[in-house]
Amino acid sequence: MDKTRNKIFVGCLALLLVMVAGYALFSQNLTINGTAKAQGDFSVTATCQAGIPANLVTSVKSMIDTGWIDENGYYDDSCTVSGNIINYQASFKYPGARRYFVVKVKNTGSITAIQPYENGDNGSLNGKEVCIDHNNNDIYDSDECYTDSSSLQLGMDIFDADFISFPIAIENKDGTITTYIDMTNMTEEELYSKYFVLDEDGLNHAFKLEPGESAYFLASLGLDPETGTDNGGKFMLKLKASATLTYKQPTAK
Repeated sequence: MDKTRNKIFVGCLALLLVMVAGYALFSQNLTINGTAKAQGDFSVTATCQAGIPANLVTSVKSMIDTGWIDENGYYDDSCTVSGNIINYQASFKYPGARRYFVVKVKNTGSITAIQPYENGDNGSLNGKEVCIDHNNNDIYDSDECYTDSSSLQLGMDIFDADFISFPIAIENKDGTITTYIDMTNMTEEELYSKYFVLDEDGLNHAFKLEPGESAYFLASLGLDPETGTDNGGKFMLKLKASATLTYKQPTAK
């Protein structure tokens, strides 16, 4: 689904912006693994919150640019972490409604954690179930929920589902924040030396998270503004979807 796309300035890292909603459930798998056996303790911890911290709003708006939609029309929202699964939930009142969530990933180990280069295209979501309240009784009957591929594609076309796999900000070891705006003002050499490392094949730069550092990522749930019905726009929908974010250990030299 090509609803909203923003190209991030960093070399060949492209960020796919997708956006979710109606009554939406979005679960994102955060896979923490490592095959490199580098010396030290490998540990990455994720937390999440509904809404964008006030000190990051300007940076997020700059990153999303023309794709930004103010939060509105949401209720019954939550964001929880269970093991390596991050679950987002929000209900929406009308087309164009939106709710944002921020995932904080902290390197709690003693060695560098690497977000593989291929994660740059990992923001797109996979539909799991779509429910449409056809009879407008404000509940989802058993025959109104679908898992077949055609219905899921319909759901992904109607909903906006966003997950940005490039960080909106970095919290450094000393507690200071480097926002996306700050990163755009760095020289390419400074940016790559501070926050990137060559991947295992030595061809692409992968985002790195040093011990004590945290990265902030943005997800959003929202109903396409153009979605509506003849009775004034009431269109009760639910979508379940999943995506992955992976960190690995560095290769031992």
